[in-house]
Amino acid sequence: MKNRSVTALLTFTLLSNLLSSQELKLGDSAPELRPYEWIKGGPIDEFKNGKVYIVEMGATWCKPCAAAIPMLNELSKKYQGQVEVVSIFVHEINREPLDTTNPEYVQVVRKYVANRGERMDYNVAVDSPNGIIERTWINAFEGGRGVPQTFIVGKEGKIVAHFTGIDQSLEIVLKSILDGSYSIHEQQQARKRLMDEQKKERYNYLKPLFIDNNGGDQSDFSFRSILAKFKKEGWSGWPTSYIRSWHSVNRDSTSELFKEFHVLQGRVDARGSSIDHLYYLAYADTLENSSERRSSLTLKYPDHNLEPWFKTSYGEYWPTPILEVSDETFFEYDFDSPENRWSYALTVPDKKRATAAYLQKLMREDLKRYFGYEVSLETRDMPVWYLKTYPRVVKLKTKTPGKLFGWREERNESGELERVFFNNRDTRDLTGILSKHFNSIGVGFSKKFKNLGSRFDAPFLDMTGIDYELDCFITQKESKGLRVQDFEEAKKFLDRLGFYLEKGTKPMKVVVIRDPKDGILGPALKENQNTQ
Repeated sequence: MKNRSVTALLTFTLLSNLLSSQELKLGDSAPELRPYEWIKGGPIDEFKNGKVYIVEMGATWCKPCAAAIPMLNELSKKYQGQVEVVSIFVHEINREPLDTTNPEYVQVVRKYVANRGERMDYNVAVDSPNGIIERTWINAFEGGRGVPQTFIVGKEGKIVAHFTGIDQSLEIVLKSILDGSYSIHEQQQARKRLMDEQKKERYNYLKPLFIDNNGGDQSDFSFRSILAKFKKEGWSGWPTSYIRSWHSVNRDSTSELFKEFHVLQGRVDARGSSIDHLYYLAYADTLENSSERRSSLTLKYPDHNLEPWFKTSYGEYWPTPILEVSDETFFEYDFDSPENRWSYALTVPDKKRATAAYLQKLMREDLKRYFGYEVSLETRDMPVWYLKTYPRVVKLKTKTPGKLFGWREERNESGELERVFFNNRDTRDLTGILSKHFNSIGVGFSKKFKNLGSRFDAPFLDMTGIDYELDCFITQKESKGLRVQDFEEAKKFLDRLGFYLEKGTKPMKVVVIRDPKDGILGPALKENQNTQ
């Protein structure tokens, strides 16, 4: 039992030291030297202004460290009075308790130094059992791991150079430091380039793989997914509404917007999403579920043959999942609170492989592991509003066919807006207006259509059969009624134009969420349960 306790204590201490290390880099003040024992020379309690120090970290079992001793000895004699050479023995093998008096490894270092006599005629010390010098120097220094490691502390007590091992370049740098020609800025830039290159390959087992380039960059994995509880701080905007299929975008386009789209290919980034919304992303269509709208640049509706990415699933997919679960607690959320909201990210760097269908497949597997619910995509008769016409609507037929869609304002003598005239309007403009103002609140259906998801979004579908453009106007009162989501005012506006809305149903694809077959929720929800 005693040996296990000692091992546990040693392991805990070493891990704590590693995790608590502060990052050290070129230009920073050199940490104190607080060894377990000064074996030869010393003590060096501080780095004095005007003097340069070579601080070498090695070990008795390290052959490159032993090979460096003759050069260190030569430099100590050659630059006596200007340069202090210090060797610290670190990373020695220690199988004894940390509180052992006169540990065996210290005796090994004493013998090692004594055997070399005048061939090691400079300051020598040994690190303490808890490895404080190794932690504050080697482990803390960017890119520093293992032995040998050599630091040069400049005349102002700052680390101005670092070497892994020792070679002839050390003396070249040392001379330039002494004569004042050394540029710490140039070395910092060179060091940064080296570290940036090494970060692509270095791996720290204490940190997750590929996070902050740990073990490689984000092009080095096949796919990666992350789920986290949502934190509202530092976040703005709404969760993504669908998984885009960027493969349909013209890759030869010169549009800056499309170039930006290509960067997003192979990614799902859903921040602040509810559970049912995540399932909708994974199972519903890979087209936006909103009514068609005109381009803000051309004021025209898109040609789907030329621009297929502007197609929508409006009226084909019910826009929110239907819950058939025994407990809806985990699905209840408020956009003003982070409660029951999640952030999910999926990345597949291989653009050829990263189709929307493949992303959905991976996401479905993830959600099953995280939350555990059973989900299916079914076809059901769902409620819709059908836009229809009275015969008098023909009076709105435009007198300028082929002219670009436009409008003009009419104001009274006081300058107040009274109405806006539109020319060459499309019936899609009307369903678009209704969708924009009323799809988020749900209006006018009986209790027959219950349990329709977290939002009641019966779509507005055009059943007019009109194949011509319209000229019409909207009054200020009617416009205000739309803005405040007054459905009765909206119907009066439509009636004046010659349109009306009729309740109906239409087969749509629906995402249905049910309890797990085994009744066991996923680990993410169990964890969430414990924190509520």
